Amino acid sequence: MLGDMYLRGTTLPSDPVKGQAYLERAVAAGNTAAMVRLGSALVRGKEIPGDPVRGLALLNERAEKNDPGALFALANLSMPGGGLAPDPEATIRNLKAAAEAGNKDALRRLGEIYRDGSGVPRNRQLALRYLQQAVDAGNDNALVSLGIGYLYGTLGPRNPEKAFSYFKAADAKGIKGAMSNMANGAFAQDVPASIRNTVMKRLAKDADAGNVAAARTLIALYRDGRKPMLAASPTKARGLLKKYDALFTASDKEFETLMLDAVAARGVKQYAAIAARYETLSPDMKERFLGSIRGRQDNVYVYILQTKLAEGGFYKGKPTGTLNGATIQAISKFCADRKLTSVCNAGPLDWQSAMAIAGELP
Repeated sequence: MLGDMYLRGTTLPSDPVKGQAYLERAVAAGNTAAMVRLGSALVRGKEIPGDPVRGLALLNERAEKNDPGALFALANLSMPGGGLAPDPEATIRNLKAAAEAGNKDALRRLGEIYRDGSGVPRNRQLALRYLQQAVDAGNDNALVSLGIGYLYGTLGPRNPEKAFSYFKAADAKGIKGAMSNMANGAFAQDVPASIRNTVMKRLAKDADAGNVAAARTLIALYRDGRKPMLAASPTKARGLLKKYDALFTASDKEFETLMLDAVAARGVKQYAAIAARYETLSPDMKERFLGSIRGRQDNVYVYILQTKLAEGGFYKGKPTGTLNGATIQAISKFCADRKLTSVCNAGPLDWQSAMAIAGELP
């Protein structure tokens, strides 16, 4: 849908006004997918001005007709940082209904929730059951979800070789991000060098063949490094971005360049410059940036948090990029205000906390 493209600002330049106008026209013409997309955007209020009452009305109208897309959207909205107050029971209920209505991604999402303990107690057996059901239903992305579980030990003892077997199976099915997940786990010391070398050669081959996910992963690997196996090389990362320039949309190039500059940023002036550029990103890109920069350059992440929390009246000091007591208190107040306390208890630099906070920032 053109409306979706303009709202996301990835394939096309971000234009919220035009995006909403296209969606409104599609809704008026009876397009049910547009009703779901517009409803979600109105509830979240990030891409376009929020109108939760109308947004929920659009989604519930479709959900009452057992629309799998609407049920899936409602489930995502009730996740931490999704737009509504976190409601794990509603999330699970709507995902199960979406799965029964034929949404294959709902089965995968259920498996990931129980695998990671996202709002519910971690349950390895349920995670495996739902992920296998997703695979059996033809959702090849669930193979990647299984691989991630074994790579990081959330589906049982850490088992890199078993993880890579799932990634290879997904790759054979044409899932373009499978090799990227393999690469992210290939630099641990318990991974055989033969696997690591195979992955790097394959990434280069795929990127040369036009696979943008492979190109993005190579850039990230050299940008951040993977000590002690791979030293960071910002120069090589920038060279790869230039080499694969034609594979990226304008917004993707902007994102990758911003990531390179953010990782290299030092000092408050440079953090401020990154924060200013962050404000030009689309809402989707902003969430992606915060999730990506956390753990790579935490000072930039904290500086942006301080800036946004100050805008909302939660943080009173000057942005510094330092995670001080005032910042932690501000984050706690923000999390309580957004009913995210249970997620935020893991700490502001925890990945799930960071993503939930990113989903709620103005």
